[in-house]
Amino acid sequence: MFAMFYKGDLTVKLKPETVQRVIENGEGLPHDPGTGKPMKDRVLIPASKKDLWIKMCELSLSEIS
Repeated sequence: MFAMFYKGDLTVKLKPETVQRVIENGEGLPHDPGTGKPMKDRVLIPASKKDLWIKMCELSLSEIS
C-alpha cells in the first residue's frame, strides 16, 4: 500500500527523510493513525492541497519500488 484516503485526505508512504521535507515545506502534515504517535513513513496531504495528490503518489511509487 503506497497511498490511501483517510478521513477525506490522502496519506502516502514515503521515505522518512522525504516525509520530513514535505512537512517542512508545508505540503503535508504528520499522519497519526489515532495512536498519538505520528508514523515516520507516512504523510497526510490534506484535501485543501489536492493539487499535490498525483505528484505525491508518483513520488511514493518511485520511492517504494
